[in-house]
Amino acid sequence: MAYLPTDILLNKAKSIKHPNLSFRYHHDILIVDWKQPSNEHVLLVFNEHARERVTGELGLRVIQSLAEWNPPVSVTIIPVLNVWGRKKVDNGAVCLRKNSRGVDTNRNYQQKPHHYFRKSEEYEGPFPLSEKESQLVARELRTSTKYANVHSGEYSLYMPYDASGKRPPHYEKMFSELKKWSKHCPQCAVGPAAQISTYKAFGTSVDWAINHGVKEAYTFEIYGHETSRCERMFNPQEQNLERELKPWLDIIKELLY
Repeated sequence: MAYLPTDILLNKAKSIKHPNLSFRYHHDILIVDWKQPSNEHVLLVFNEHARERVTGELGLRVIQSLAEWNPPVSVTIIPVLNVWGRKKVDNGAVCLRKNSRGVDTNRNYQQKPHHYFRKSEEYEGPFPLSEKESQLVARELRTSTKYANVHSGEYSLYMPYDASGKRPPHYEKMFSELKKWSKHCPQCAVGPAAQISTYKAFGTSVDWAINHGVKEAYTFEIYGHETSRCERMFNPQEQNLERELKPWLDIIKELLY
């Protein structure tokens, strides 16, 4: 199946009808809510980095699966956080990562000063939560009990911290969940990101979330391929798309129960 252009992907998401589903916007960003009478609220964010189109495809399929899954918790899904950037990728800018202001929004949650160069792919922005994307996610996180931020570029099931080797709150619970989900992704790296990945990332949303009362916060890296070609580094070939998405649909379904 071919990758969908951004407008078509978002229109498909909005076309889904179910009594529990509702839709709203923050600027140009579509937000999908699955309402249940529950104290648990899960936030799922996809396609924060423009070039990671496969994650937006996964976001759409999660929305399409909600009626069948009927999760007992409230769920908020942002299928494409970086709408401007994904549209640029649709039109050929296949290596684009940052938002329209040249900010990596997953470095825009700075809790301690750490400065990336202005032209860096990880530039954190002029000040914390300066961007519409991070402002939206931070707002939604304040009422969430569980969070997953979905990326591509490797295969991994990560938990905080991204910027520190210290143990986060609820370490045992999160690590137990990651180990359980790893049966769906045996090739995945599993555990605290800063301890097992090759670098530390400063100012990420999962670190911000766990320090602001969210009980569980995860980063899912759903695909990666070693190549110099951006479109293949971050996105599987179209003929392999459904096969690559299937285990992550299983993981997210389990996350919602």
